[in-house]
Amino acid sequence: MARRKYDVTGILARHSEGRTMEDAGELLARVVQEVVRYGGKGKVTIDIEVKPNGEGSAIKIEPKLKHTLPARTQGESFYFSDEDGSLFRDPPADEADALLGRNVVTHPTRKE
Repeated sequence: MARRKYDVTGILARHSEGRTMEDAGELLARVVQEVVRYGGKGKVTIDIEVKPNGEGSAIKIEPKLKHTLPARTQGESFYFSDEDGSLFRDPPADEADALLGRNVVTHPTRKE
């Protein structure tokens, strides 16, 4: 009886009852979605570690999946600060008047 020879796709398809290939497909789909949504580039990598399994020609094969999603830009936010370093979304009254083009009176505790 002839021995069956396995190539890399056959090995990956058999490993963990097919879960490795299924997981690789899911990771690829996620990376594709993120690349389309955010731009940039992503990656799915299948590393196959090969090590001896005792004496003779027996070996162990362990696939490992890795993925990299594209970097998401975080954008900017705009806040106003007070003397203590606290942050606010609304400007102080004197700055609000200036932003609206009203006559501005400087805040007495603020350093100009």
